[in-house]
Amino acid sequence: MMGVTHHAFRHFLRLMSRRAWLVTEMIVARAVLERGADEYVCRDRGQSPILLQLGTGEPSEGARAAELACRLTPYDGININAGCPSSRVQGGHFGACLMHEPGRVAAIVRAVADAVGCPVSVKCRLGLDDSPGEEDLDRFVETLVEAGCATLFVHARNAWLQGLDPRRNRSLPPLRWERVFRLKERFPNLTVVLNGGIPDLESGQTLLEHVDGVMLGRAVDSRPEILVDVDRLFYGDSASERSSGRDLLDRYADYVVAQSEERVPASLLYAPLLRLGYGRRGARRWRQTVVGEVSRLGKHPGEELVRASLERLRALWAALASQESGDDREPAEGMRAC
Repeated sequence: MMGVTHHAFRHFLRLMSRRAWLVTEMIVARAVLERGADEYVCRDRGQSPILLQLGTGEPSEGARAAELACRLTPYDGININAGCPSSRVQGGHFGACLMHEPGRVAAIVRAVADAVGCPVSVKCRLGLDDSPGEEDLDRFVETLVEAGCATLFVHARNAWLQGLDPRRNRSLPPLRWERVFRLKERFPNLTVVLNGGIPDLESGQTLLEHVDGVMLGRAVDSRPEILVDVDRLFYGDSASERSSGRDLLDRYADYVVAQSEERVPASLLYAPLLRLGYGRRGARRWRQTVVGEVSRLGKHPGEELVRASLERLRALWAALASQESGDDREPAEGMRAC
C-alpha cells in the first residue's frame, strides 16, 4: 500500500509483533536504479521478517534493483507486484497488467532469484477485467511455479484496468475467496496466501483451513493494534505480551527522535499514531491532537521539541483511557478490502 506501509508505519507494527511478516510499500525498480537504493531501503533494517515488494516489468531491471536493495538491507524475500491496477503503473508496464504475460513474470522471478539468492514471491489478482479467471489463472500460476515461485499472494478479486480507479478496485468486483481455495487444491505444493477483505485475526485463523497464510492490508491500516495478538494466535508464542497504547508510545518515542534527527518529516513519523485508537473513546480528540502536534513541530524539529510533543500525547492517551463517559466514542472505520 503505497504511502501507507512506509518505514515508520512498519516500525510501529513491529513493536506489536515480532513474528508477523511485513511487506514494504511497492518500490519501483526503475526508480531504484535511477536514484539509488539508499533513498528507498536504508531505513528497513531491523524489521525482519520483511519482504521487499518490487514493481517492474523487465527481468534485468528487477534483478539489478533487487541486488542493490539487498546489499543495503537483508530482506527475507522479494515480492513481485502483479496486482496493482493503477493507470500510472500500467503506463510503466508492471503491476496487474503483467497477468497478460505470465512468461514475462516468470522471467522476472528467475532473474531476481538468481540475482539475490533469496525467495521470490508474486502478488497477483484472480484475473483481469471481466475474465472468469479459472483457466487463465491456473495457467498463470503454473508458469510461475515452473519458474521457481514458491509463494503466491492472491488478492481474491479481479483487477479492472479500465473504468475503475485503484481505490474502487479494492472493493469491486466482489471477492471470491473460494476461487483461491480451489487454486490451493490445484497447486498443493505452492504456498498460497489469501488477501482481500479479511477484517480481523479471528477471520484469518478460520481461513487457514483452506490456505497457507493470510495477508491483512486495510484492516491493519485502520486498526494497527490488532497485531498485538498475532504472535500468540498464529505462532503460539506464549511469551508474547499485549502492548497498551501508552506502552507503544513509549517504545516508539526513541525511533521518532532518531528519525527526526535524520530530517524525516514529522508528518510521516506521526502518521502511524493517527491510526491508533480507532473505535475507542476519545478517538476523534486523539486524532485532532496528533494533527495539531505535527503542525506545532514543523518540518524538522529538534529532540527537545519532539520529546515534549510525545509526552503530551502520552498524557492525553492516559487521560482518555481513564475516561468513564463514552460521549465521544466513534465506531471503528469500516473495513475496506485490501
